[in-house]
Amino acid sequence: MSLAQRFEAEGEGDRVTGIETTAGRIADRGVLLDVGRATGDDGELPDGFAITVEHLEATIAAQGATACDGRGDLLLVRTGQLTRARPRTRKR
Repeated sequence: MSLAQRFEAEGEGDRVTGIETTAGRIADRGVLLDVGRATGDDGELPDGFAITVEHLEATIAAQGATACDGRGDLLLVRTGQLTRARPRTRKR
């Protein structure tokens, strides 16, 4: 079952592999790299896109020095793909 199918079936996202399933057990500095915005079209990476070290380094350069991860930091990578799985709502 794909992430989009799981999201639709459960209505609230992936309850198996999402960070919210382990957030209570992890405490450290987190660094978010928005690879989808830095590399993709419209802030989203296409299906099957392989994120390389070069993509991560380019994203760090685009986001600035605070995006540098250090030893022991938790690295979170945003791909933008979840936007396709979420139901579209109209902005008011």
